[in-house]
Amino acid sequence: MNQIARFYVGTYSRPLIFGTGEVFEGKGKGIHTYLFDMEKGTLMEEGAPTETANPSFVSLSADKELLYAVNELTTFKGKKGGALNIYRREKNGELTLLSQKATGGEDPCHVVTDRERKMVLVSNYSGGSLAVWPLDKDGAPVGEAQVIQHTGKGRNPARQEGPHVHSITLTRDEKFAVTADLGLDELVLYPVDKKQGRLKEAEKIIFPTGEETGPRLILFNRKGDRCYVACELSCEVLVLSYENGNFTLLQTLSTLKNGWSPENTAADIHLSKDEKFLYVSSRGEDTIAVYQVQEDGLLSLVEIVPAGVKTPRNFAIDPSGKWLLAGGQNSDTVAVHAVDPETGKLTLTGTFEVPTPVCLCFEP
Repeated sequence: MNQIARFYVGTYSRPLIFGTGEVFEGKGKGIHTYLFDMEKGTLMEEGAPTETANPSFVSLSADKELLYAVNELTTFKGKKGGALNIYRREKNGELTLLSQKATGGEDPCHVVTDRERKMVLVSNYSGGSLAVWPLDKDGAPVGEAQVIQHTGKGRNPARQEGPHVHSITLTRDEKFAVTADLGLDELVLYPVDKKQGRLKEAEKIIFPTGEETGPRLILFNRKGDRCYVACELSCEVLVLSYENGNFTLLQTLSTLKNGWSPENTAADIHLSKDEKFLYVSSRGEDTIAVYQVQEDGLLSLVEIVPAGVKTPRNFAIDPSGKWLLAGGQNSDTVAVHAVDPETGKLTLTGTFEVPTPVCLCFEP
C-alpha cells in the first residue's frame, strides 16, 4: 500500500446560522485537498482549494472517479435552497466541475450515491426534504429532482420545530434508502427503484427512534443485518437489527463521559476497517467514544477520550485503518489519533491547522 493517502476536506466558507441559533463564520475556501502520510501520521495541503460555497459534506462515488459535494445554503441562484456539485477527480487529485443542481430545499448537508452509480440522493436539513436524481453514464444528474417533503415536528421546540432530514443511507442490498430525520425522531425507509432513479414514496416505512433522540447519521455493517444510529440530541448510539425494511431496537448507549446536558450533541459515527470497533464523536464535551463490537453486533464501551479538537463534527479513518483523523470545526484543526488494532483505543499523536473542517473524505 502506498504510504501517502489523499483526502478531501469540506469546509464552511460563508457565515451561516445553525439549528441551535449559533452564527458561524466559516474560514475555509471550499474543498481543500490534503495528503496524509500513513507511516508518520502527518498531513500537508495539496494545491489550491476548489472554491465553492459551504461544501459541508463531500462523498466519493463507489468507483472513486467522482466527488459529490453539497453547498449548504439557504438560497441558490435567487431561489430558496442549496446545491449539489459533481466533480471529476483528475489523476493529480484536482477536481473538475461537471454539473451543478439546485436541491429543492434549504441547507443540504449530506449526499450519497449507490454502488452502480445509478442515482444520487441529497438531504436538505432546514428544508426537511430529500432530493433524488437518476444519473447518466458520466455520473451527472438527469432532469429534475424528485423532492420528497417530510412533515410534522418533534417534542423539542428549539431543534424540532419541523422536519430536518440530516442524512440518507442505502441498505447493504440497496433495496431501501433510509433517512435520518432529526426533527421528527424517525428513520424513514423508502424502497428504491434504480431503473427510474427514484424512491417509492407511497411505500415508505417509518421507524420511530424515541422522543428527542434526534437521529443524525446511520451506518450498516458489511453483512447488513446491524444498523448503528448516532442520535444528536440525546447523545446516544442505537443498535438496531435489520431485515428487509424492518428495524428492531437492540441496545442504547450514551456517547458521553460526563453525562447528558443540552450543550452536548453527538455528531459523527464510523466502524473500524475490520468492524471490531465503533467510534462516535460528541460536540460540547468534544470527545470520541470507542465501543467494541461483539459477535452479535451489540456494543460494549471501551473508552471515551478527548477528540483533540473543538467541536468534532466529523472524523475519518484512513485507508490503512491505523489512524483516526478528527476535524475541529471551531478550532480550525485536525487531530490525528493512532488506533490500537487490538483494543481500538485512540492515542493523540498530533494536531494540524485546517480551516473550518466539517467533513473529511479519504480516497481508498
